[in-house]
Amino acid sequence: MNNLFPRALVAAFVLLMSFTLAQAADESDADMTRLLKLRLGTDQVEPPTATDVEGVYQTRFGNKFAYLIEGGRYVFIGDMVDLKMARNLTESSRRELVVAELDGFGLDKRIIFPAANQELAVLNVFTDTSCGYCQLLHKEVKHLQEAGISVHYILSARRQPRPGVCRFEKGLVRG
Repeated sequence: MNNLFPRALVAAFVLLMSFTLAQAADESDADMTRLLKLRLGTDQVEPPTATDVEGVYQTRFGNKFAYLIEGGRYVFIGDMVDLKMARNLTESSRRELVVAELDGFGLDKRIIFPAANQELAVLNVFTDTSCGYCQLLHKEVKHLQEAGISVHYILSARRQPRPGVCRFEKGLVRG
């Protein structure tokens, strides 16, 4: 019974400190974002997120990435590369954005040619039926399917449609 009170006191202290640290981190993130918005002259700044590098936070404004250090006092804009692992950390973040953007085009807005057997990969294609290169690719879809690649067409007009231009329907190209 004598050991119970000090343990409870320590547990309460640890809990209180974790809330205090979490609140301080939130305020620090808000300060970093506020300073970056002020210096860059834009409100289009994402809240900073911690990176794998201690004390370095990543943020994004528009299509650019920035890294904040020393509580947001210093910023550098560009790519951060892990030289030891030969890995561009910023490129990984860019790819996550691309995947998120592609997810915005729901499956109901795509024309899907599934892989013939086990799906090994998905090829997302922005296509226009009046594009000669798109038509050449479409002739290869069967080979891609046989190789285990599903092809997802996302219709994207290069220009306004003209009378007589091909139209896509599920699995067919019609004139």
